[in-house]
Amino acid sequence: MPEREKFAPSSSGTGTPPVYGIEEFDSIYREHSGRVFRQALKSVGQREVAEDITSDTFLTLYRASERLVPERLLPWLLIVARNLAMDHWRRRAVEDRHRQTVTEPVVAPETSSVESLFHDPALKPEHRSCLLLRYVHGLERTEIAARLGMTENQVKSALQYGLVLLRRSLEGGKA
Repeated sequence: MPEREKFAPSSSGTGTPPVYGIEEFDSIYREHSGRVFRQALKSVGQREVAEDITSDTFLTLYRASERLVPERLLPWLLIVARNLAMDHWRRRAVEDRHRQTVTEPVVAPETSSVESLFHDPALKPEHRSCLLLRYVHGLERTEIAARLGMTENQVKSALQYGLVLLRRSLEGGKA
């Protein structure tokens, strides 16, 4: 079979990717996959990543086959594999930089110290109850109102005023 016919894709002309016959694509894959894999492995040094690069290279071949010159197939495949390997290293560099900038996760203070905030003498019992249910137990205003027998507006007011009282207390009594 002549070289040009061997790699010529069949296309419906609808602007969709051409559909290689299974035999043609299989032949291209069998002939060039080993070389593409070896270059990828040499570039990245990890078998799993090299396998991914090889499969992505042949996927790119399938998608770009209309523009491909069959005589330049192997060099084109190797360039695609090299570019994918470079993309891999760029991603790794970004991930490494991100890992280096990430600091220790912020750890919430112990529950007892958070709850001790709400035992401030400046807080009235209704403020304390609303604040504990909202910020320690995570309840919504409607749920707090139902539990405490208050209206939603009363809960909203108690939360707002309770926060003002806590803020004043933490700032040292400043108004």
